[in-house]
Amino acid sequence: MARVRQQEPIKRLGWIRWIPGLQRVIDWIIWQAPQEERDHLRADLFAESCLSLNYVVLAVCACAIATFGLLTNSAAVIIGAMVVAPLMLPLRGAAFGAIQGDFPLLRHSLLALAVGTGASVALAMGLQMVVSLPESAFGVEILNRTQPTLIDLGIAIAAGFVSAFAKVRPRLSDVLAGTAIAVALMPPLCVTGIYLAVGNFGASRGAFLLYTTNLLGITLACTLVFAANGFHVSFRRTGRTLLVGSVLTVLVAVPLFRSFAGLIVQARLRENLRQVLERETVTVGQQVQLRQMRVNWNVLPHRVILDVDAREAVTPEQVAAVETFVQRRLGWAARKFALEFQVNQYRKVVAPPVTGAGEQLGLVAKRMALGQLIRRTFEVANRPAIATLQLEEMAVDWQRSPVAVELMLTSAGPLPEAAARSLATGLEQRIQGAMGLETRVRLRTTVVSALAPAADLEQGTTMEEPGAGPFPTTMPSPGDRP
Repeated sequence: MARVRQQEPIKRLGWIRWIPGLQRVIDWIIWQAPQEERDHLRADLFAESCLSLNYVVLAVCACAIATFGLLTNSAAVIIGAMVVAPLMLPLRGAAFGAIQGDFPLLRHSLLALAVGTGASVALAMGLQMVVSLPESAFGVEILNRTQPTLIDLGIAIAAGFVSAFAKVRPRLSDVLAGTAIAVALMPPLCVTGIYLAVGNFGASRGAFLLYTTNLLGITLACTLVFAANGFHVSFRRTGRTLLVGSVLTVLVAVPLFRSFAGLIVQARLRENLRQVLERETVTVGQQVQLRQMRVNWNVLPHRVILDVDAREAVTPEQVAAVETFVQRRLGWAARKFALEFQVNQYRKVVAPPVTGAGEQLGLVAKRMALGQLIRRTFEVANRPAIATLQLEEMAVDWQRSPVAVELMLTSAGPLPEAAARSLATGLEQRIQGAMGLETRVRLRTTVVSALAPAADLEQGTTMEEPGAGPFPTTMPSPGDRP
């Protein structure tokens, strides 16, 4: 419907014409929308603001969805409840009724709002009693709605402005869902009921203050938008309505300002505490790793809870020393804090070193060269006892230092101990000179004779540590034999 300016004579003051543009401003302020458009908007708001079955069903369902979403800490479910909740509709009706002096519309709107508020709080209390979720398990979606600030009031005013502007501009009706998500009337009511069920009246009072903040912010913004678009009866009534709304909003803004100032102070103190703990203390900066820091501001002294990882337990003496240092470093502000360490003790466990493919090939090549060198040594030996020896198996322990080499030999006759020692020493020197590898050679000989028992001659017994048992014999596979 096209807007037309009323053709009512406006009493002009003589001095107004000397101020450029002032007459135009006055005309815009006292201008009223056509009666037909006002009646149409009033009928529309009256239909959506009255207490009806649709309104009750939507409010109950939205409350159930929001409560379950809060208890499960699911942001997506809570957003769905914001879209369904119909609480914003009677707020617009109340704002229009107040500025128009339409007491039936105002009464119906306030009745629907009161029923929706009471039913939501009662249903949230009942659902919490059924679920019986302990207060210690409440997630951030619940905790974040117990301390409203001036920022929440600003959000409510902006959302109310958009909601009313979309109502007087039908082509913008698609933004109403986003407005409902932004202002979130239902979740604070559900949080109020949840905390009432567990007996935490302080937190429930904070959640209800957030709901009141949103309610007054939306109503004040809607009143301003309706007045600016010409939906008012008289300038006096409009001014009185705006004055009452502004006074109530200012009264609510006082605790919001205190909460906002306290939030800033808390953020600065928390950051200073973190910097001091991480950069200037040995216990937190080097001996333990700080994962998370939480501050309980509801108790005195404020309790700073530090979640840390440590290899060793943190002693009470260390906590007291850190607490004293922080208090001395930050001065009077830190005297209200008490530290509490929640230590996650751990020990470092790593997998054994895995030899790479290249290193494996290098060890195989070294093993082959070592076997060939030992065989040539036996072949060129001048002593008859050594020349009769045959190398059957060779085990090499590359992890020891010096490298341990164990040779399993067969012989036609017993090998004298002096000859065995001389052979082992000669092999060690020959390997050192040819390959640059420091080794400790150990011989095990078996006499090949049907009557003679197996003789076990050992060389280099100093290789074994006391109580370590026999020398480990890791026998190579047939394919690895040199």
